[in-house]
Amino acid sequence: MFYTNNAGSSIIKGAEVSVKYLITPHTVFNVDAQYLSAVYDSFTYQTPAGGTNGPPLTGCPFSQTDATHYTVNCTGKTAQQSPRWSGTIGLQQTWNFGDYSLIGDIDARGQSASIVGFEMIPVETQKSYAETNLAVTLEPSRGPWSVTAFVNNLESKRPYGTAFYNSVMGVIGSSVGPPRTEGIRAAYRF
Repeated sequence: MFYTNNAGSSIIKGAEVSVKYLITPHTVFNVDAQYLSAVYDSFTYQTPAGGTNGPPLTGCPFSQTDATHYTVNCTGKTAQQSPRWSGTIGLQQTWNFGDYSLIGDIDARGQSASIVGFEMIPVETQKSYAETNLAVTLEPSRGPWSVTAFVNNLESKRPYGTAFYNSVMGVIGSSVGPPRTEGIRAAYRF
């Protein structure tokens, strides 16, 4: 049986700063930073007790409220998928060669640690990380096409997307992000 549990309420506050700066006529610097505070103001739920049901696997305080239920209280915990800090920094450089432009892009995106699993146990925490992306684009000054060579996630780090606990098998699983990806992309504008 699967249960759906919703938080009673949460307080979410944040701020974002985004800057693009033209260093030279052909060089653009950009930075984007976000701060997030997302805390469960009220979040309790029940899980089965008794029989073959052991205590719940959770990072939240819990108590057995009757013979058939545990009550788990995650009030005051940081919400899932809510890194305190995240941001992107990048640089774009354009070189013109006659009727063609070559555009180089480099950017890095990073974030602080975040909880990625409903149980909120330490193993379900994605540690802070950063990923770097590179791209070089060739395009004509008067033409509808472009060709881009790229490398995404240069470090080949694979951060957790979400984590989950399978109580039947007693294991914790997780989805992960893509590894380093390299390729060539062509575009044509109609």
